[in-house]
Amino acid sequence: MLGSKHGGFDFFMQKLKPVEQQFNKNNRPYNTKAIFSHPFCPEFWRCAAGEFKNWRMLVFAAVIIAMRIAVKAVKIVIIPGALNFGFDFIVNSAGSMIYGPLVGLLVGAVSDTIGAVLFPTGAYFFPFIFVEMLSSFIFGLFLYRAKLSSWRVIASRFAVVVVCNFIVNPLVMTLYNAVTGVDPYKFITIARVIKNAAMFPLESVVLVIWLGAISMALYKMHLLPEKPPMIKVSAGNIVALVCAAVISALAIFGYVKWKKSNTKPKPGSTPAPITETAAPTGDVPNTP
Repeated sequence: MLGSKHGGFDFFMQKLKPVEQQFNKNNRPYNTKAIFSHPFCPEFWRCAAGEFKNWRMLVFAAVIIAMRIAVKAVKIVIIPGALNFGFDFIVNSAGSMIYGPLVGLLVGAVSDTIGAVLFPTGAYFFPFIFVEMLSSFIFGLFLYRAKLSSWRVIASRFAVVVVCNFIVNPLVMTLYNAVTGVDPYKFITIARVIKNAAMFPLESVVLVIWLGAISMALYKMHLLPEKPPMIKVSAGNIVALVCAAVISALAIFGYVKWKKSNTKPKPGSTPAPITETAAPTGDVPNTP
């Protein structure tokens, strides 16, 4: 078992502990038990920077890099050719919760580069690395050394969607289209809005369940600074979840109807499928 005395990652960490102690014999330059309500304080960033000197965190970061590369190609098809559920954000959030936003930047850069080399899905365009890096950074800002709550987890996913899907990714796609001579890229499209509206509720629910389920195991592996509280689901959460599920269902239905109406051939013209421009390294609309 993963958390057993003589097996898995925990056993490896026990073997690594003497090396870590020797490496950090003068003690780490930050409070290893500190918990923060927000990232707007110097101690938060000292802790985040100090993770680069923590062998346990660096080994865990290497594991997350391998997992992110492995799950890139794993997707659940919701609407063929249009809407997929990916798993990278699940691994990404757990990693950034442990090692913070600064190590997260490095993990995002390395996983994107190695993934593009080992499993290319199109022409490589370097600026897309910033989308991966920012998603890890944002998750770290919300989840690193913080008391987990359902609203905090949902807010972290919302911030990633807004910043990465609606700001950074369109900027990079605009640059890509300008470099390659393709038609100008539209910042806001019906397709992108509906896709994200459809996926956000499902991704948020999965993220709350996932982080709540693994947080105690991570604490027992000494990867979290304090025993995590159980993520409680209040009546407000349930109401919000139901509303989000309805919005998600309507968004998926609306997207299917919109796509069908926009792909019907006009009389006397050759039909051409209308699709959102895809990133040269993969499917843009589903966020990292």
